[in-house]
Amino acid sequence: MGSHRSRSGGKKPVPHDGRKRLEHRFEPRQMRGATTNSSEDSARSEGIKLPVFTDEELKFHTSSRETPPDF
Repeated sequence: MGSHRSRSGGKKPVPHDGRKRLEHRFEPRQMRGATTNSSEDSARSEGIKLPVFTDEELKFHTSSRETPPDF
C-alpha cells in the first residue's frame, strides 16, 4: 500500500512543478522579446509563439487590416 501511495503522491507534484516552471520561463522570454528581436528568433526556433511581433510583421498586419499609413 505504501508503495502505491508514494507513486500517486509522486505523480501529483510533477505536473504542478512543470506548469510553474513554464510560467517562470515565459515571463523573462516575453520581456526579452519586447526589447530585442534576437531573443524572439531564439524563442521561435524553440517552438514558442510570443505575442510580440517584429516591426516588419506589424507593418504587414497593419497594411493588410487597414489602409497603409501615409509616410
